[in-house]
Amino acid sequence: MSDVSVAQSAENFTTQAQAARPNMEAWALRYVELGFHIIPCHEPLFDDQHGYLCTCEQYRHTDRCKEKHPHLYLEGGAHCSNPGKHPRGLEHGLKDATNDPNVVRKWWTKHPNAPIAHVPGLAGLVMLDGDTYKKNYAGGDVLTEAEKVTLTAVSGNLGEHLYYRKHEGATYTN
Repeated sequence: MSDVSVAQSAENFTTQAQAARPNMEAWALRYVELGFHIIPCHEPLFDDQHGYLCTCEQYRHTDRCKEKHPHLYLEGGAHCSNPGKHPRGLEHGLKDATNDPNVVRKWWTKHPNAPIAHVPGLAGLVMLDGDTYKKNYAGGDVLTEAEKVTLTAVSGNLGEHLYYRKHEGATYTN
């Protein structure tokens, strides 16, 4: 294959991948319509030119971070321990979760590819996290098959998130 063909193939692949990328703002607004309180997260990175694993590292490896937020600073080859699974650009993290569409539009205008996280308790839900991919997973036999029939999402690590309505007067939190 010639260099021109390789370049055209790579360009076609990139164009197709971008076309297949979900509209995260639209999804975020859909969650808001359903009553969820959401936040944007940092994005996991793949094949980053600096070897970073998460968008947070673009800041956490800087002198500015070392000066202003030393507790977040990453030395040399250190990496984020939770790529793509923590709040992005929020002063109070999960406490900033909202179901205000105007705020959501502002967030996703600034970070259009940000993954979406939500705080189930604010929507009157409780979520059980079934990390079946973990070696020492326990709890798979706690629920009956009938109790497992509920809104369920596959997590990023192919575990399960099972959603249930909170009981009236429930005091448990996330």
